[in-house]
Amino acid sequence: MNNKDMSLTDEIYQALVDGLKTGLDWTHFLAEYGSSKGPLYNAFGRFQRDMEPKVRALSEVQAKLDEAGLKLDSLDQQIKEAESSLAPLEETKNALDEGIETLETKLTEKSELLEHAGELGKLSFDIERLRQLKDALTEIGVKHGLKGKEAVTKFFSDLLDYDAKAGFEQEIQRLETITETKKLDAEKWQAKEETLRRKHDNLKEAIGAVDALLKRGIKAGQIVS
Repeated sequence: MNNKDMSLTDEIYQALVDGLKTGLDWTHFLAEYGSSKGPLYNAFGRFQRDMEPKVRALSEVQAKLDEAGLKLDSLDQQIKEAESSLAPLEETKNALDEGIETLETKLTEKSELLEHAGELGKLSFDIERLRQLKDALTEIGVKHGLKGKEAVTKFFSDLLDYDAKAGFEQEIQRLETITETKKLDAEKWQAKEETLRRKHDNLKEAIGAVDALLKRGIKAGQIVS
């Protein structure tokens, strides 16, 4: 190969390299170098040898990008599934919060009742007197054909004249029985409130744990398993 052919080969090779960067006009390229078969083939061979490692590397990069794209799609799907699974938990949490709020309102009412019961307890009300009060109200209802609430209403209506009818001492006894009733009722509500608070705390902790796992990319199905 003479120096002219070597120079032309270098020129064609450089044209191919430039064309790879900017886009090669094949019509113009072949019109200019198509008649120079030897230098053209030599330039193509050299170009292919030099570019093959770069093309291979680009193919590997593209493969990794495709794989990363698939992983991102899978992650997006997992996030959507986690969000859909979290919605029922949020509804349960909201319902439980409402229940706790209602319970707190009732507890406030019962606390006031307990306070009054404590004041009446100083009058020595006990369980036996509570039973006596219940039996008395039942007897009143039977005698007068009254239901439970109606008998209580009549009892307190009669209680207005109780001092004149039976004396102040017996009135104290009845009031002590009422106090014990209210105290027991308040203690029962306190026990129920404590149970519900423990359930709420446990559920709140579970929801927090599930939320943390979901944020780490764990599927809802995996959490259930």
